[in-house]
Amino acid sequence: MTHKIFIDGGSGTTALALKQVLLPFIDKNIIQLIEISDPKNIEQRQQASLNADLVILCLPDAVAKQTIPFLEQHAIRTIDASSAHRAKPLTDRNWAYGFPELSDTQPDKIRNAQFVTNPGCYATGALTILKPLIEANIIDANHAIQIVGVAGYTTGGKKLINKHNDTKNDDFNLSHAYAQYSIAKPHRHIEEIQNYSGLKTPPIFTPSIISIPRGMLVSISFNQASMPHDMHETLTLKRVQKALQSYYSDPTSMIRVEPFDTKRRTINFDDFTDLNNGKAELPIDHLKLVVTGWDDYDHPQITVHAILDNLGKGAATQALQNMKLMLKI
Repeated sequence: MTHKIFIDGGSGTTALALKQVLLPFIDKNIIQLIEISDPKNIEQRQQASLNADLVILCLPDAVAKQTIPFLEQHAIRTIDASSAHRAKPLTDRNWAYGFPELSDTQPDKIRNAQFVTNPGCYATGALTILKPLIEANIIDANHAIQIVGVAGYTTGGKKLINKHNDTKNDDFNLSHAYAQYSIAKPHRHIEEIQNYSGLKTPPIFTPSIISIPRGMLVSISFNQASMPHDMHETLTLKRVQKALQSYYSDPTSMIRVEPFDTKRRTINFDDFTDLNNGKAELPIDHLKLVVTGWDDYDHPQITVHAILDNLGKGAATQALQNMKLMLKI
């Protein structure tokens, strides 16, 4: 059976990555992409949506919000890859949060929903760490957790990509080797992270961009003071490692917990070397969790790092997971 897919907003960064991961399905005639001549023509977009088994919105937030009523009216199943609908908790059963590994029940929610909202890239990394550790009473849901995020510039969209690709502007490339952003207002992922992690206090989130195209590193550090006050167990690396491995034990999960390495001294972007030097094109479909730190001193400190492709598990391959669930591929 061939499923017809319409990617609305098909020229954006996420859409282009999505088309790459769909190629094997297209080659096997499992998926057929519906193309239109004018991506801004509302009538063409609506007709393509009516002809599709599934629509994937890769649109600016405002346009995505304007598009949803038509899709709802005609009962068209949809994945929204914008950030228009993912911040607030989804109480409408027609909607599902598109992170299959969030809980045991999440795949069924996605499978049965009319609308699925794709998670944010930073939120994917943070939730992968926070959700299991809060449930295991390792992190107190009332604690003001600090999240540090570092990503390649493709996470900033076309404008930032164009600036970094402007090789003539040497001053820009030099001054933007590392840049923090969203320092004067809340980042759009903060509410999303709080809502789906179980945190009762908004996290402290520091996002930054480095001068490579692809890759994302989300790190969360904690110590004994981060544990619930009624917990008397000692914080240990073994306990954290075990909690993560237990939570992501499903072999179909795209979350991989790396074995603890006592010799590890650094975390870097080696996973994305081939993506960033042109030797690889397809988005990386999985997210890797790495536990680092120490518990053999008076004051243990542990950091869990989520390593992911911001255009892969942080966008396109996340949408691919949701598509496969919704279409039962």
